[in-house]
Amino acid sequence: MAGLFSNRDASSLSVREDCYTARALDALGASLIEGLEDAVVVTDARLTVVAWNAVMERLTGLARAAALGRPAAETLDFLCDIDVASQLARALGGETATTGDVRYEFPSERRGGWISARYVPWRDDAGTIVGVIGFHTIVTERHRRAAFVRALESIGRSLTSSLDLNETLDTIVQRALEVMAADAALVVSWDARASELTVLRAAGRLSDHDAGTGSIPLGGGPVSRAILKGEAVTTTDILHDEDAWQSDGVRAVAAAPLRSKGRVHGALVVHYWSVRTLGEEDLAALQLLAEHAALAIDNARVYADATRRAERLRELTDLEQLVTESLVVDDVLRRIAQATARLLDAPIVRVAARNVPMPGSILSRAGKGDDHHRRRAGPQARRVSDGRAPS
Repeated sequence: MAGLFSNRDASSLSVREDCYTARALDALGASLIEGLEDAVVVTDARLTVVAWNAVMERLTGLARAAALGRPAAETLDFLCDIDVASQLARALGGETATTGDVRYEFPSERRGGWISARYVPWRDDAGTIVGVIGFHTIVTERHRRAAFVRALESIGRSLTSSLDLNETLDTIVQRALEVMAADAALVVSWDARASELTVLRAAGRLSDHDAGTGSIPLGGGPVSRAILKGEAVTTTDILHDEDAWQSDGVRAVAAAPLRSKGRVHGALVVHYWSVRTLGEEDLAALQLLAEHAALAIDNARVYADATRRAERLRELTDLEQLVTESLVVDDVLRRIAQATARLLDAPIVRVAARNVPMPGSILSRAGKGDDHHRRRAGPQARRVSDGRAPS
């Protein structure tokens, strides 16, 4: 590289010689830097751009002619969270400066990704540093694959470690945001009969509707199509989707069905606030996330159901023990009322006992105490106990 780009000390060149140097660089180094997959920039000793390859043109949208002669730090301002000028200065001082993986963004074009940059000294034949060569490797896909693997591992851990439904839903939407580079992610459910989809969890930049209502009308939009067809669906621009019921600021949508035991019961959805074209690989990734998510949700729901059943059995067991052991009738009646309220999720339960054992001697009512539903215990009533479900 040094041999190809060797030159007199750029700091001693006149403006005319600088132009010659740039032309000579372009002629001598074109076959090398143009053959690289990296985006390459070469500067002189003043850190002014003297070479800018085609990959860099495609990455930045800045033509070579427009880049030449400009300060390198200015042309590399799309790199986020690093001091580019400091990196270039280190390389000019003889060090090899590496950034690791850093974000790059072009806000006006609403695009970005990840880059790994390396800046090395550019030396002439005598070994004198005459500038800097910067190599920028685009690692967006590598980052995305790594994020996808982490997402599957995270959701997989939910299958075995986290049995809490809320934690599982949080994990799913956060991983979907990361993997799909989406603005928002949602998990919605459907019971196969309702006219609306229920939003179980949402994260990211939500539209006013998604943030405020907690439901999505079942219609012909991408989310509904994914559920009804049982396959991943995407819409590049929802404004041109005749079946979509509204956009509310969202432009692109992708959804994959949540399938369990042969039945679709919801969808994993990602939203973008700008027009976005998702390819087959994107949809395949979303579908795989949805499959793992469905298993994790099922697992959490089964555990929740089992926990509720266990709590009810424990309540009945404790009540049975109290009834058989206690000789205080008021305590027994109170515990029966309280247990009934908890088991039936009733706000008020009334238990009435008669002195004379006879059919219907124990009366109970669960509800809000409407008079026209209440039966009188009669003149022989002995005990009446009210129970309320604990708050």
